[in-house]
Amino acid sequence: MSWSVIGVVAATGAAVTTALAARSRVHRARELRETERHWAAWGYGTPVRSASSRCRAFLIWLLPGLVVATAVAVAVLWTGQANPGRVAAAALTAAGVVGLFLVLAIVDAARPHAHAVRRGKAPTGSIRP
Repeated sequence: MSWSVIGVVAATGAAVTTALAARSRVHRARELRETERHWAAWGYGTPVRSASSRCRAFLIWLLPGLVVATAVAVAVLWTGQANPGRVAAAALTAAGVVGLFLVLAIVDAARPHAHAVRRGKAPTGSIRP
């Protein structure tokens, strides 16, 4: 099996993994919004995202982006003879991938949705359906 085939398989796997991670993040955001509505309905206040979770959200996107960018650059370089044009294409493609993941990381870290919960006073009185 040639290195170009291995590179294409690795890049495809990285792309599929990235798509699944993005889908997972979207699903998790929906769950957090739903949880936020439930907390508010029970009168506990709104959950708040802590600064440390923002950093974590940033790293969750940026680190895989660097790995995917490296895999894509290696795949581009392995698909043919090394020449200045191919090296430039690999560098530009990797920079584009890192840029995309950086934008995703910034958007995700800036979202006001919660990971940590601010504890409020429990509501009093009877529970109404």
